Amino acid sequence: MPNNLLAAFVLLLSSFPSQNFYDEHKGGKNFLPVTNELYKKTCGSCHFAYQPGLLPERSWEKIMDSLGTHPGVFLSLEDSTKEKIRKYLVQNSAENSPSKRSGKILASIDSGRTPLRVSEVPYIKYKHDEIRPDVFKRKSVSSRGNCIACHRKAGQGVYDRDVVIP
Repeated sequence: MPNNLLAAFVLLLSSFPSQNFYDEHKGGKNFLPVTNELYKKTCGSCHFAYQPGLLPERSWEKIMDSLGTHPGVFLSLEDSTKEKIRKYLVQNSAENSPSKRSGKILASIDSGRTPLRVSEVPYIKYKHDEIRPDVFKRKSVSSRGNCIACHRKAGQGVYDRDVVIP
């Protein structure tokens, strides 16, 4: 019986993310990965599900309030779905993110501006300023907003390792 209890305890501990995961994301430069399944399913079905820490709260609010004019498509969500996604995005926006990069993102945006795309954030534009504009037009990249095309670990919130420009 004690061996079964020990085995269950070890199994339970192994199901938690490693300390290395927390070291990389909490208070570090990396973003916390997207954990909200509704957001992933609803928004990530058409485009990369951006980590909320990439934009300030006011941007997420404006995006959620203007879904009818969402770039490239008319979106209509049930009010309850919309509010659940909004809550997740606002609670994890750049102001509330433990990522040091979220602080840099906030510092780069003038108080009177509300970027509606991650690619409009001055800090992110600066980080990509050495990349020729034609690279973003390549079929394998397609746009500045397709982070995962070059940042292979973007889905995990890691943007500075395993970068390959196709």
